[in-house]
This record gives sequence, C-alpha cells and structure tokens, in this order.
Amino acid sequence: MINPVINVKEGKLRGCVEKLHNGQEYYSFKGIPYAEPPVGDLRFKAPIPPKPWSGTRDALEHGPNCPHFDIFSVTGENVDENCLFLNVYTPTLQTDSKLPVMFFIHGGDVDPVNRAFRVGKFLGKDTDNPNELLTYLQSLPSKKLVSLTMKTATKEEKTTGLPIKFVPVVEKKFGDNEVFLPENPLDMLMGGKTHDIPFMTGYNSSEGFLIVPNELPKLAYINKHPACLVPKDIYNKVSKDKVLEFGARIKQFYWGDRDLTKDDIQILTDLLSDVHFIVAAYRYASYYSKYNTPIYMYRFNLVTELNWTQQMLGLTEYKGACHFDDIFYMFSNGMNREKYEKSPILQEYIHNITKIWTDFAKTGNPTPDNSLGVTWSPYTSTGKEYLQIDNELSMGRNAEKTRLDFWDQLYTEAGLPSIIKSNL
Repeated sequence: MINPVINVKEGKLRGCVEKLHNGQEYYSFKGIPYAEPPVGDLRFKAPIPPKPWSGTRDALEHGPNCPHFDIFSVTGENVDENCLFLNVYTPTLQTDSKLPVMFFIHGGDVDPVNRAFRVGKFLGKDTDNPNELLTYLQSLPSKKLVSLTMKTATKEEKTTGLPIKFVPVVEKKFGDNEVFLPENPLDMLMGGKTHDIPFMTGYNSSEGFLIVPNELPKLAYINKHPACLVPKDIYNKVSKDKVLEFGARIKQFYWGDRDLTKDDIQILTDLLSDVHFIVAAYRYASYYSKYNTPIYMYRFNLVTELNWTQQMLGLTEYKGACHFDDIFYMFSNGMNREKYEKSPILQEYIHNITKIWTDFAKTGNPTPDNSLGVTWSPYTSTGKEYLQIDNELSMGRNAEKTRLDFWDQLYTEAGLPSIIKSNL
C-alpha cells in the first residue's frame, strides 16, 4: 500500500496506513514537530513555531518522550529534550468537511519558579540573579535536572501533598508570549470566566492506590501529625489551631482512635483518593453546573485484566480502579494487546468506553442515542448524577456521599467555596 503524503504549512509529511484490532484502516502521521526543539537557550521558554523543511518528511515513528521523572521505569527509553511532536490519526484524508477532533494531553509536571533557585543551590550555583540562574540551568544536561525531582523537595513537601508534583501556575505575561493560565482557575470559574461548552469530568473509584506505596513509610508521621493531610488551599486560609483541629477530625473520620498500619490499604486509598482527586472533581462539577451548560460526571469502577496499575503495585486484592487504569481502555498498548485480542468481553468494554468519549467529542452529548442502553444525564449539585462505568453502564446519584459531605463541611468552615455554599 502506498504511503499517504499530505501538505502542512511547514512542508510535506509521509505517513502510513494502520489497522485497528477490528481490521478497520486509518491514516497515521507520527512525530510531527509543532515547535522548534526546546534546547539550549530555548529551554524553559515558550515554544516557537517550527521551521519549514524541504522535501517530504517521514512521519512514521513516534517522537522521543520528554525528560521526566518516571515512577514506573528507570531505563529512560526513547527520552530526549527534543520532544515537541504531535501524532495525528484520522479515518480519512478528505478535506471537504471538518472532522471532530480529540486532542489528548498527557499528564505532566510543572513546578513554580522558587524550586529553580533550590535546584541551583543544590547543584552549587548559589545566586539570586534569575538571568544568571537561567543561563546556568540551560547549560545542564536534562537528565541531571530530572534526577533532582525529589531531592529538592523541602521536609514539608515530602510529608504533605502529592508525592508526584503537578503544579499548574498562574503565568505572567512577558512580551508577546501567550498566557494559558492568567488567574487562579477557581477564581476564574467562580467569576464566570468560562467557555460555554459541554464539559466531562470524573474519576476512578480508587485513584489513591497509586499513592499508597509512597505513603506507607510516612505512617508514623501521619499518625502523629494528621494535620499534614489538610489540603493546601484550606491550610493557607485558616489559623494554625484550625489546621490542627481539621487534622484531628480527618483522623477521626477515616481511622478513628488508633494508629494507621500498613494493613489499612483501603482506608489509605479512600483518604488519598478524596484528598487529591475526588473532592476536587465534585467541587468543580458543582460550580460549573450552576451555569447553563451541561457537565457530565463519571465514576470509573471497571476492573479487568487490563487494569495494569494495580497488578504492578501488587494491590489486586483490593477493590476499585486505580489512577489512570481507565487509559488502558482508550489507547492500544503492547502490555494489553494480547489480552484484548483474545477476549470478546474486553473488546465490548473498550468499544463502549471509546464510543462514549468519541460521541461526546462529536456531539457534546456522550450518549446521543440508546445504543449503549443508558442515557447519561448531566450533573446537578443537588442530585450529583454520574455515570457508573463498570461491568455494566448505569446512572447513579450521590457517590461517596458521606465522605464528600465531610470534606464539604471543612471547606465551608474554612470560608472557601463549597458545594453547600458555592458563592455563586
């Protein structure tokens, strides 16, 4: 079969024809540069458009992964700082009409500037001059910077918050650079600075599984200082005495008048799921639902052989779907392909889940017809409606109600927006 060639602004691209597991063909264009390589003096700067190329560029292989701290691998396979590439997959090359597009942005790390000064000092560059520090950090091998991910954390950071830092920051505008996040997203949402579009959000039922192994060595500290579990937004809002009080209430609610032990995996999972994922998802959904735009909430609880994360962590005896277990039902991967090809029921699960996501991209409604036997109703702050994604698809209301009510009370007492008092 002849490799397809297309024209983009920068030049010609040669792709290939690939097949889905069901035999359906599609066109694939991989490793398309969307910016100049962010190396040298372009490191840490906003991307700049790629330069045109002559002839036809092969778009047959994925580009390298960006340098990162990988909790699952220490090999650093296919990692390079020249990593700003797109992969495009399409069922047709016809351009007479537009197609719906799903744009997937993988999870990643962003950290505030004060960490940069810590890194500089750790590497022997003690300076308060940001320009001097920038030049120094731009000159270092990327692997050396990545290796310092956890070494530069303060004692407080090691015992509070997520062990895997994802810290979106409010950006300052410099020159003509486009700013993605100009204000605190909560302030923007509460102030009505949102786009009038349907929104889908949700969570996996046991998100916190992924964090449990990191927390087990900290149990003695958590038992003695439960205030370390108070979320940062509450911590920064209330008095020190109130933080201590909230910490004691968290302890009492989740594990009572005793110490946590390494056998309390389910308690830790529920606690970490709530603190880092579930409460935030419901708060956001409740605020967004006040506007005249539908928001759809899901709860992913499907557990099959595809749930690789729990297998990797050795937590298969515990209930629920771990953080990013859902991704294995949306993207083909070498680890699960053989299981998928041999199992009609797994093929059905994947078909149903991908249909929901693609129907939402096409129509703004995740269930525009009755082909899946369920109608996904929008979320409301009173009913807290959600789609349960399990062996069967079904609608539910008020998931995790007792736990959500507990956290909502803390946010209310802290004077922060809550589901009880949305301040809208």
